[in-house]
Amino acid sequence: MEVKINREIRNYTESMFFGLSMRQCVCSLLAVVVAIVTDWVVQTAAGQLGVDFGGFFFFGLLVTAWLVLNECISILENISQLGVPLPSFLAALLQKLKSTAEDKGEELLK
Repeated sequence: MEVKINREIRNYTESMFFGLSMRQCVCSLLAVVVAIVTDWVVQTAAGQLGVDFGGFFFFGLLVTAWLVLNECISILENISQLGVPLPSFLAALLQKLKSTAEDKGEELLK
């Protein structure tokens, strides 16, 4: 069976920036900006109520750490799929991170 693929789809390419497509970079940057704005709104509202968080940007830090960890996990998964042997502690860490994330996701959906 032969499947014809449209020429526009076959020839589609995306520009890459640090191994990510421009769409991924823009969306990641947007997520960090939204998280920082959320921190600012929460701190401003808390300041009006007399609560001081000491300038700690929780959501911005959380989103940034999540994006960095997600890319690190992706790199490790790609390396292992290429057949490059990972040190046992990295393989165990990768499995632990994936299972923890899946468990927490399932827990949040309940």
